[in-house]
Amino acid sequence: MAGFTKHKYAKDLTQTKNSFNTYVKKISPILPIEFDLNCIIKKLKKYYPYEWRLLEEKYKEYTRADRKLIRVGKKARYKTVTPEKLISILPQTKAILSKDYKANYRNSFSEVQRTQNEEKIKKERLPKIQRIDDRIAKAKSRVQQMEPIYFEKMMGLYDRKGTTQKDRVYIMYELTKYYSPEIVQFFSRKAHSEYNFQLRLMAFSYLQQFYHYTELRSQKHMELRTTNKKKRKEMREYAKQKFNIKEIPEELEFRVNNSPEQRLKSFDYFLSHSSKDHAAVQKLIYYLNQNKKNVYCDWFNDDDYLKRNLVGDATKSIIETRIKQSKNVILIKSQNSEKSLWVKYELSYAKALHKRIYFINADDLLKGKYLYLPFKDKAYFMSNYSSLKLY
Repeated sequence: MAGFTKHKYAKDLTQTKNSFNTYVKKISPILPIEFDLNCIIKKLKKYYPYEWRLLEEKYKEYTRADRKLIRVGKKARYKTVTPEKLISILPQTKAILSKDYKANYRNSFSEVQRTQNEEKIKKERLPKIQRIDDRIAKAKSRVQQMEPIYFEKMMGLYDRKGTTQKDRVYIMYELTKYYSPEIVQFFSRKAHSEYNFQLRLMAFSYLQQFYHYTELRSQKHMELRTTNKKKRKEMREYAKQKFNIKEIPEELEFRVNNSPEQRLKSFDYFLSHSSKDHAAVQKLIYYLNQNKKNVYCDWFNDDDYLKRNLVGDATKSIIETRIKQSKNVILIKSQNSEKSLWVKYELSYAKALHKRIYFINADDLLKGKYLYLPFKDKAYFMSNYSSLKLY
């Protein structure tokens, strides 16, 4: 297995060198009259930013693997070099940094021609960069960009010896709803080392949507790190296990009441709102995430379960639990939320639990104003809220 891994690394390194050799060649006509290695790297980062990020992440991944080998008394396997060092040893880089090349470039240099060359590369590269930017932005719009306080406990639960493959699917699914450096690192480790294929694929898919370095390793190249025959058989069976989550409210209700990963969850704010104010809610979630606040929003956190055509007692039970799990409630106030029976139910239920309730106008959110104040409008609070016909 070690031989295959090292061969795979050598092949990947060759491909990486070939690609960046081409990139260096493409940016060489846009260098200033005086340039050095730092100048080359600066241009690479500008016109090949995601290729550079993948290169940095590969370096970190292989360096981490070598450190792990050294810790257990083995020799380093990869001995990878920094991205900057790799660029410096490329044939194209060596060629354009040679004295003869730099002298010829200086003698024939034309700023007008250099500008024209840069316009060409902008025309070629910027639309490609923008497509990746848009793809990542879309992926980030579907997750909370922060690390919940229960993340480490979730990781511990995932790695616990008695945790089943089914429970790990749920844990991983919950963590896909967030995006932070630590969570990216968690999925990176699982994409590399998780023995169950379904879980490895989930980790791989998560990383791909944000354009992070990852590879989907074939099952035959996953190492069984035990010589015990019974354990090896169990691991092979574990590798094939697959569980498909039932995307219905009743399934989530069962997990909320019976599973450890759901009991770990907590939120700083429960957002009571009308789905018609989607844009305003999205802005508030982003603002709160930037301030390291974890938010509960039904179509954000439990969207795959709480479908409109399946609303019933299970939906109501889940909403009640999420309010209990939240420290505070924020109403996104608008004409839409004023007409919503669900909003009145949520606020009345939160008041009965003595939760702090705030409000912010949807129009203010759309204008970039984020001041929320205590909410005391009696028209929203009902003593007989449990009798409201919600569905």
